[in-house]
Amino acid sequence: MYSQPSGIHLSLFYRLTEISAGNAAGRPGKIRPAPGLRLGYAFPGFWGEK
Repeated sequence: MYSQPSGIHLSLFYRLTEISAGNAAGRPGKIRPAPGLRLGYAFPGFWGEK
């Protein structure tokens, strides 16, 4: 078996699609394609079998 990931992780991504956000602040909104940075944390045992 291999060890499960845990701790802080950082990922870079690029959102390729344009998304309609519906009615935002009384006007139709759009989320445009953009790069992003995601920071997260996985607790030890999070990915394990239950």
